[in-house]
Amino acid sequence: CHKSWLFGSEGGRQRRRARLREAMRHQLRNTLIEYADAQMGAAIDEAVERVARREIDPYTAADGLVDAFRRLGARA
Repeated sequence: CHKSWLFGSEGGRQRRRARLREAMRHQLRNTLIEYADAQMGAAIDEAVERVARREIDPYTAADGLVDAFRRLGARA
């Protein structure tokens, strides 16, 4: 049975941990995005506008937002 393999074999345990890790990463990603949006909504909107006006590229905008997000964390 699949359940016994999943919990009883090393390969099954590794596969289960990999799935759990991916689920955890997915939840963490969603939580971080929600937090960043709540804390930095105006900065995100401004970055979108700057990209739309072609003042900066999306990658530079994202890097700037990540830097600002890290500074928020350093103050917490």
